[in-house]
Amino acid sequence: MGKEGKHQRTKGDKGEQGLKDRKVKWSTRSTSGRMDVDGAAGRDGRDGKDVLNGKVDPTTEGKDGDKYVNTESGDVFVKNGTWEKKATSKDPKRR
Repeated sequence: MGKEGKHQRTKGDKGEQGLKDRKVKWSTRSTSGRMDVDGAAGRDGRDGKDVLNGKVDPTTEGKDGDKYVNTESGDVFVKNGTWEKKATSKDPKRR
Protein backbone atom coordinates (compact mmCIF):
# COMPACT_ATOMS: atom_id res chain seq x y z
CA MET A 1 0.00 0.00 0.00
CA GLY A 2 1.19 3.49 -0.82
CA LYS A 3 0.88 6.64 1.23
CA GLU A 4 -2.43 7.91 2.60
CA GLY A 5 -4.47 4.80 1.76
CA LYS A 6 -3.78 4.77 -1.98
CA HIS A 7 -3.50 1.31 -3.51
CA GLN A 8 -0.42 0.42 -5.43
CA ARG A 9 -0.76 -2.03 -8.32
CA THR A 10 1.89 -4.61 -8.88
CA LYS A 11 2.36 -6.50 -12.12
CA GLY A 12 3.06 -10.20 -12.35
CA ASP A 13 5.33 -11.81 -14.89
CA LYS A 14 2.60 -11.43 -17.55
CA GLY A 15 2.69 -7.63 -17.32
CA GLU A 16 -0.28 -5.85 -18.90
CA GLN A 17 -1.50 -9.10 -20.48
CA GLY A 18 -2.35 -10.68 -17.12
CA LEU A 19 -4.24 -13.91 -17.66
CA LYS A 20 -5.85 -12.69 -20.88
CA ASP A 21 -3.87 -15.04 -23.11
CA ARG A 22 -4.00 -18.00 -20.76
CA LYS A 23 -6.03 -20.89 -22.15
CA VAL A 24 -8.09 -22.86 -19.65
CA LYS A 25 -9.63 -26.23 -20.42
CA TRP A 26 -12.85 -26.78 -18.49
CA SER A 27 -14.09 -30.24 -17.78
CA THR A 28 -16.81 -31.80 -15.73
CA ARG A 29 -16.11 -34.51 -13.25
CA SER A 30 -18.81 -36.62 -11.67
CA THR A 31 -18.81 -37.46 -7.98
CA SER A 32 -17.40 -40.87 -8.88
CA GLY A 33 -14.43 -39.21 -10.57
CA ARG A 34 -15.29 -40.30 -14.13
CA MET A 35 -15.14 -37.65 -16.84
CA ASP A 36 -18.01 -36.63 -19.16
CA VAL A 37 -20.60 -39.16 -18.03
CA ASP A 38 -24.19 -38.43 -19.09
CA GLY A 39 -26.91 -39.03 -16.54
CA ALA A 40 -30.25 -40.71 -17.12
CA ALA A 41 -32.90 -38.83 -19.09
CA GLY A 42 -35.27 -36.80 -16.93
CA ARG A 43 -39.06 -36.76 -16.98
CA ASP A 44 -40.94 -34.58 -19.43
CA GLY A 45 -41.85 -31.17 -18.04
CA ARG A 46 -45.38 -29.90 -17.51
CA ASP A 47 -47.11 -28.02 -20.29
CA GLY A 48 -46.60 -24.29 -20.04
CA LYS A 49 -49.45 -21.88 -19.44
CA ASP A 50 -50.34 -19.24 -22.00
CA VAL A 51 -51.70 -15.72 -21.76
CA LEU A 52 -54.08 -15.19 -24.66
CA ASN A 53 -55.88 -12.03 -25.71
CA GLY A 54 -58.55 -10.76 -28.06
CA LYS A 55 -61.28 -8.17 -28.50
CA VAL A 56 -64.09 -10.51 -27.37
CA ASP A 57 -64.52 -12.85 -24.40
CA PRO A 58 -62.94 -16.31 -24.82
CA THR A 59 -64.98 -19.29 -25.97
CA THR A 60 -63.19 -22.58 -26.72
CA GLU A 61 -59.54 -21.60 -27.17
CA GLY A 62 -56.82 -22.45 -24.66
CA LYS A 63 -56.19 -25.19 -22.13
CA ASP A 64 -56.76 -25.43 -18.39
CA GLY A 65 -54.61 -22.95 -16.49
CA ASP A 66 -54.36 -20.47 -19.37
CA LYS A 67 -55.28 -16.83 -18.89
CA TYR A 68 -57.12 -14.61 -21.36
CA VAL A 69 -57.32 -10.80 -21.47
CA ASN A 70 -60.16 -9.10 -23.34
CA THR A 71 -58.32 -6.07 -24.73
CA GLU A 72 -61.54 -4.08 -25.19
CA SER A 73 -63.09 -4.52 -21.73
CA GLY A 74 -59.93 -5.31 -19.74
CA ASP A 75 -61.58 -8.42 -18.26
CA VAL A 76 -59.21 -11.22 -17.26
CA PHE A 77 -60.33 -14.87 -17.51
CA VAL A 78 -58.79 -18.16 -16.34
CA LYS A 79 -59.65 -21.49 -17.93
CA ASN A 80 -60.54 -24.33 -15.58
CA GLY A 81 -62.68 -26.50 -17.83
CA THR A 82 -64.54 -23.34 -18.86
CA TRP A 83 -63.43 -19.71 -18.94
CA GLU A 84 -64.13 -17.91 -15.65
CA LYS A 85 -63.89 -14.13 -15.28
CA LYS A 86 -61.45 -13.42 -12.46
CA ALA A 87 -60.71 -9.69 -12.62
CA THR A 88 -60.55 -6.60 -14.76
CA SER A 89 -57.36 -4.81 -15.69
CA LYS A 90 -58.94 -1.46 -16.55
CA ASP A 91 -60.01 1.30 -14.21
CA PRO A 92 -63.85 1.21 -14.14
CA LYS A 93 -63.95 5.03 -14.24
CA ARG A 94 -62.23 5.03 -17.63
CA ARG A 95 -64.51 2.64 -19.51
